[in-house]
Amino acid sequence: MTDLHQGPVQPTPTAKTTLRPVALDGVAFAADGFFGGWQRRNATGTLPHCVDQLGTSGALDNLRIVTGEATGEFRNMWFADSDVHKTLEAAAWQLTSTPDDEQLIAFVETTAALLAKAQGDDGYLNSYYTVVKPELRFQELHYSHELYCAGHLIQAAVAVARAGVGAELVAVARRVADLLVDRFGAPDGPDPLDGHPGVETALVELYRVTGHRPYLDLARRMIDLRGNGRLDGAHFGSAYLQDHVPVRQADEVAGHVVRQLYLLAGVVDVAVETGDDELFDAARRLWEDAFGSKTYITGAQGSRHRDEAFGDPYELPADRAYGETCAAIASVQWNWRMLLATGEARYADEMERALYNAVAGSTSLDGTHFFYSNPLHLRTGHDGSDEDAPSQRLPWYRCACCPPNLARLVASLHGYTATTDDTGLQVHLYSAGTLRAEVDGVAVEVVTRTEYPWDGRVELTVTGSAPFALALRVPGWCAEPSVLIDGVPVDVTPEGGYLRLHRDWSAGVTVTLDLPMPVRVVTAHPRVDAVRGCVALARGPLVYCVEQADLPADVVLEDVRIDPAATVVETGLPAVPVALTAHGAVESPGGDDLYRTGVPSTTPHRSASPRSRTSCGATGRPVRCGSGCRPPPDDTPPPPPHPVNEVHGAKADTADRISGLRPRRHHPGGLTPTSTGRRPHPRGRRGGPVPAGHARRVRWPVRAGGEQQAGRLSVSNVVAWEVWNEPDWTWDTARAGDFNAGWVRTVQRIRSRDTLTPLAGPGHAGWDANRMRTFLTVARDNNALPDIVVWHELYNGAPANIAANVAAYRAMESSLGISPRRIFINEYAAPRRSGT
Repeated sequence: MTDLHQGPVQPTPTAKTTLRPVALDGVAFAADGFFGGWQRRNATGTLPHCVDQLGTSGALDNLRIVTGEATGEFRNMWFADSDVHKTLEAAAWQLTSTPDDEQLIAFVETTAALLAKAQGDDGYLNSYYTVVKPELRFQELHYSHELYCAGHLIQAAVAVARAGVGAELVAVARRVADLLVDRFGAPDGPDPLDGHPGVETALVELYRVTGHRPYLDLARRMIDLRGNGRLDGAHFGSAYLQDHVPVRQADEVAGHVVRQLYLLAGVVDVAVETGDDELFDAARRLWEDAFGSKTYITGAQGSRHRDEAFGDPYELPADRAYGETCAAIASVQWNWRMLLATGEARYADEMERALYNAVAGSTSLDGTHFFYSNPLHLRTGHDGSDEDAPSQRLPWYRCACCPPNLARLVASLHGYTATTDDTGLQVHLYSAGTLRAEVDGVAVEVVTRTEYPWDGRVELTVTGSAPFALALRVPGWCAEPSVLIDGVPVDVTPEGGYLRLHRDWSAGVTVTLDLPMPVRVVTAHPRVDAVRGCVALARGPLVYCVEQADLPADVVLEDVRIDPAATVVETGLPAVPVALTAHGAVESPGGDDLYRTGVPSTTPHRSASPRSRTSCGATGRPVRCGSGCRPPPDDTPPPPPHPVNEVHGAKADTADRISGLRPRRHHPGGLTPTSTGRRPHPRGRRGGPVPAGHARRVRWPVRAGGEQQAGRLSVSNVVAWEVWNEPDWTWDTARAGDFNAGWVRTVQRIRSRDTLTPLAGPGHAGWDANRMRTFLTVARDNNALPDIVVWHELYNGAPANIAANVAAYRAMESSLGISPRRIFINEYAAPRRSGT
């Protein structure tokens, strides 16, 4: 058995992971912080409510029928045992924070005793199949949830073992696990496939607790056999059952979302414990698909009520979003495992997004009412009384998977916040409290004071008996973090999404991390057609909504239009420290005609609609691009039209919010669209109009005071903004600072005015691997990646090195976890090569 007080995921010392979780007893949230308050509400509201509902719903009585302590018929869903197991797990995790809670201890002990009494001599334990279908044990795995229920029982036992309570439950779970190994573990044995994955993570964690290798081997066998059509998919289909394609070959997430994400959590567990890089690469590939084009702005997943399933790429309707609460919880669990394996900040970003929006928003302030599905738009007049699409949170559900799932996640939330490695301590999620850990033998304590997520100021008092590195995550939404050490500003640049501070902490040091939270106007990728023309407002990690309760009684929500250019005012409400007041108008629908003739007028954006966190890039061959900066040196006819248009800036003074954009020398007042009918100067003189078909320059008008303004303006052939040209020799570092930081600020400025047109960059004068890697890392960590990657081939043997440079770039993308971008290479100083 392992040491006590480990959290829900504890890789073994030999696992192929980058980070190690801090023990549960090493993290204590302050009661007045966001997470501390959430855990208190969970302990006093949600968890007791779940315990009560186990009695009311019949879940405990189903087990008592098995033992002979009750009579009657089996009640509710055939997998109701899992509600008992998840509530037990929640109670065990809660006891790591409140070990003297006598009521919880009694619940764990009496329920464990009931399960032990209901267990068969061979270890079988499932009340539905024991009472209703004893002759069909393990014969309906596509439907039965027998292994799913066993998985949740094992997870409860793992929690009990790590909390140091209820040893009887561990014995019960091991008898179940041993039965599964005996029945399904042999290579020539029956297929160990349940239509609802989940047991895989449980078996791996039980292996981590006990060191018994057959549990891990069975989990691996389950994963490798899945995806070959072995399960009966006649009614639901193979994708629903996660049996449509082998995991190692899968390219996209599909089917029932919770089943898919639970399976992928198990995939990561097995991959890191066995050192299986191929299996982990499959998890990474499927993560790219899920979060590249199938995730709502809230972090919710599942766009189809039918089968509670993923939809097609960019199929993200706001009003028909399913967004099951359990799916958001599974997303947190999967991302945590990906974070431990890689140390990459993007997985912590997705944990944060889901926690604060899709998970936290599912539960009422008293902790006893819940959403099962979480649509992002409740249409006016919609009947949401059915439990599958509620217009209000309900106290319980016939399929009650979500409430006890919430209880177990929140009770263990302090196990998801911080990690260590051989160099130091990493803080991924911020909330007031105290953190204690050991880093390579060094005792470390961090006391955090913050009002996050309402305020981006995080103050940490750090002490340690020897030097170590403290890594603080900079969320992807934060563009300009800053740090003070004992009140003195320090110049530190995020690396891989973290600010890394290495020093001697023995005297105690106060680190103040400031994460500015300006209101962001967010739109979706244009392929998310369901919300085209809509905006959402976000601030920090929070996505805000417009509520009917905030509007006059005679205003229909769908008629509200927000002016995205208007100032958004931050205010406060009871229980909501920061609310947003936006400006806009109410637009009459103009009659009752369902369809109208004529071109619609331009109106402000509709309000509060989601976007997916997506990549505009597409895998494919490099395509041609002309920048117009260096026209061909002779009069050879120009190549066909190029699909990228170059944008440069006019000179501005201190009010320049685009951070040092300099004018081109031939247009000191800003660049204007050029004529397309004139020939270039035969010597390629800078300043002449570009030839027909080359990219047009477009103007950024200068406002009073020098502030520059980006936008599509009146130019009609803009396919992309090329933000800067050849910064490696034209960027004024002395005046504007680092180009990569300037790129981030510029992208944010452009996106505040034009959310649709793709961005191209960085436009380096030639391929430079180190320069490109630094640029991509900064852009990735600040959510400012270009949609089209541009560089020139002006030196270093160009164009002979094109193929090698493209291959080097693709490898760099993969190593940085960046989805493939379109590539544009141009400028060879010869017409036959221009824009290749």
